[in-house]
Amino acid sequence: MIIYGSNDESPVKVDKIEDIINRLPGIGEQPLFVFTMERDNAIDFLKYFCEIFRRADTEFEETIFSTYNINQDAAELFEHYKKNNILTGKTYVLFNDVIMRLGDDRPEFIKQALSAAPGLEWQTANSHAKLQLYKSGTHHFVIEGSGNLAENSNLETYTIHNDRRLYNFRRSVILSYFGINQASQTQQIKPDFTHIGQQ
Repeated sequence: MIIYGSNDESPVKVDKIEDIINRLPGIGEQPLFVFTMERDNAIDFLKYFCEIFRRADTEFEETIFSTYNINQDAAELFEHYKKNNILTGKTYVLFNDVIMRLGDDRPEFIKQALSAAPGLEWQTANSHAKLQLYKSGTHHFVIEGSGNLAENSNLETYTIHNDRRLYNFRRSVILSYFGINQASQTQQIKPDFTHIGQQ
């Protein structure tokens, strides 16, 4: 089950993620707030974004994913989508390096699947960030949430934006782990809270 809404409407319950596709925010519109539970998870957002882009006969220019955990099914889905030109453009996948230290066959399966996906780069880091970024033309979708790229039935929360500035900000940090477009160093500024509470 999915529960979604925005700032100016009451929450709406639907059965599955594809039922919210027609409610994705336009450029610069209010973000969409989503809860998933039972069978839906972060992998389903990847599936349905690929489906709506296919229906619109539109290609991805770039996709970026950051997650703590990634399972074998998700890695094989990336391989399938890239090999069949469903997930077009350049794709980057960042996940936590603890996954590669699991004491079973999963790390090797994940590494083989991601490495076999054309046009996909993957990297590990001490990351807990969970993001999905989809760019096509003037659309810059950013999904921020609690769910990993692994199947689960937990209650998870997501926010879906269509905002170029947020996309570029998230992009710059994630791609810095790939040695690309590294975030610039800025001067530390001490915050000023003296105006809070003043009339």
